[in-house]
Amino acid sequence: GNDGGSAVTALTLDMSDAGAATLNNGLTLTDGNLTVASGHGINFAADANATNMSAELLDDYEEGTWTGVYKSTAGVMTMSSNTTGRYVKIGRFVLVTGYFGAAANNNANTSQTLQLSGLPFTVGSNDNTYYTGQAVSYYTGLALSTGGVPGQYAAVNDDVLVFTQMGIGTADVSNMTVANLSEDGAMMVSASYYTIA
Repeated sequence: GNDGGSAVTALTLDMSDAGAATLNNGLTLTDGNLTVASGHGINFAADANATNMSAELLDDYEEGTWTGVYKSTAGVMTMSSNTTGRYVKIGRFVLVTGYFGAAANNNANTSQTLQLSGLPFTVGSNDNTYYTGQAVSYYTGLALSTGGVPGQYAAVNDDVLVFTQMGIGTADVSNMTVANLSEDGAMMVSASYYTIA
């Protein structure tokens, strides 16, 4: 092509590499989407690398809803309304939010640890693959021990958030039990973690 009197190669197709295309100066879509094949993504390898960098390929983005159900190791608790949360997944990083209400408790063992099951993706399988932030920003019908602050962590290699009470007496953290959440209680949660893939 001709750019103001200068010859330019606007597009190169490499037939020795199955027709791989190289554009000389950017790409603008006036309509439609850019679709990337499964397992591929946007490669940022041209930028500066951190010493402990492990990947530079943005290979996944999605958002949607997930259903959270209160449970313990002894069984699932009956839910009322507000069982649907939202999530965003960027690569292996997952952010989940939601407001979840309880109803009649069909779990006979109220001393069991309180959990919220149904995370949209399984949590990473070892300690250095996941992270979770403060879980409870609002709650009602929640009976905490004196001085207890509600929190949570994402269970490794599972799809549950485990609720905790932080700062109780001399103990840094203790698990919240089914008895801590009343039948008309509710919690607003947010958490972030790394999934397996």
